[in-house]
Amino acid sequence: MLDSLGKPYPDTDPMTWSIDELEVSCRTWNALRKANISTVSELMTKGPAGLLQMKNFGRRSLAQLEDELQRHGLTFRKMCPHCHRKY
Repeated sequence: MLDSLGKPYPDTDPMTWSIDELEVSCRTWNALRKANISTVSELMTKGPAGLLQMKNFGRRSLAQLEDELQRHGLTFRKMCPHCHRKY
């Protein structure tokens, strides 16, 4: 899989990617870092509800992150099949 610059991602399993590999705003990236989230796997474990409880992480940040994950074929719903609520 290639990033927006045409470079291959370091690992083809997106769950092992660092959040540095995601194209998100500085505000979103900073909020994730301050919450000690450093990989996509940790991000998915937190889930949308958990992310929205973080400081400086709102609905716009969530929408941006969901768009970026969807661009790579991931969704919170797909990765969390036990979740019954629709986000």
